[in-house]
Amino acid sequence: SPPSAAEEAPAVIDVDPPTPSPDPTLITMSPPDPEADEPLTTLTSPLSPDVLLPVLNDNAPLTPAVPALAVDTVTLPELVSVPDPDVNAMEPPKLEVPTPPVTDKAPPLVDPIPDSRLRAPPDPEDDDPATIEAS
Repeated sequence: SPPSAAEEAPAVIDVDPPTPSPDPTLITMSPPDPEADEPLTTLTSPLSPDVLLPVLNDNAPLTPAVPALAVDTVTLPELVSVPDPDVNAMEPPKLEVPTPPVTDKAPPLVDPIPDSRLRAPPDPEDDDPATIEAS
């Protein structure tokens, strides 16, 4: 059922406008003292040893006892099941050719073209059109 007018109207909510924010706090900074000492520079060294040596890798690569191309592999073809065709249960076509239904319509009671739109053929005496001079 469609909602009633009371259900369609939203509840009225009365909200006061926000209060204005307080003025920003004034912070004054005096310029740096010209006689102050320069800041101390801090040097941080990395947490790594002074000399890094690569790890010696003396492992031989893993090679098979027999080369891969010398191994004979017999692979059988995939077994694909071929489905049987569906049974076609259609009857042969009939010898009778269907004909469309006969529609008998009476001619319209009003002439299809009003008399005001009919034009008579031009008279043979008016074969030459009127000459219009353009300036």
